[in-house]
Amino acid sequence: MILCDQRLNVLSSSRRVNETAEDIDLEIIEFASWFEITALPTNWRLDRLKRVLELVEFVDSTHFDLEALGKEATEHLRQVMHCLLLFSKKLPKEAYIGTGQNAAKSILKVGLRSSDAEIQQSAVRARDNLLLAGRFEFMELDSF
Repeated sequence: MILCDQRLNVLSSSRRVNETAEDIDLEIIEFASWFEITALPTNWRLDRLKRVLELVEFVDSTHFDLEALGKEATEHLRQVMHCLLLFSKKLPKEAYIGTGQNAAKSILKVGLRSSDAEIQQSAVRARDNLLLAGRFEFMELDSF
């Protein structure tokens, strides 16, 4: 955990001269894999995932496990929805989501039905971002 924290602190504090933003983003997004280590505390994992998503300019769904995120939605919906919102903002137009599509739909569905206005608003914004990225399968979630 300390290694991840130290590396994210270094990467967030400065951009190295000889590396492109794409190289640095790829290094940062690799830290998203720490989220899948369920032996680590969930709040810590969600917070670091949020930091990773805040640091990168773009996210590729191949580096991001939406299914693992979906598993945490029941107990940590606010944090999960915030991560999904960041993911949706950083997803390139016409990007393929793949196996995580159903997990993203589930998260959105729960978020849209939440009684918490902030969670509900994040879900609306995340769905709007996905639609703007050309992911029209997120238009209708009721049939899911």
